[in-house]
Amino acid sequence: MDFAVDQQQYLQGYLPIVVLTLYKRYGLLPANDIILTGPGFVTPENARQVIDLTKKGIR
Repeated sequence: MDFAVDQQQYLQGYLPIVVLTLYKRYGLLPANDIILTGPGFVTPENARQVIDLTKKGIR
């Protein structure tokens, strides 16, 4: 395998709630229209980091 695609479910599920809460409470929105939450590519160079973070429940 040369690479895999890695989604960031935590960011994709958590950030919308934060954005909506801040908008509802204070009328604030992100400063830009793009919030990068993935997908990311898992390559041989970063696979160890992805595996370690997955074991910790972070990724």
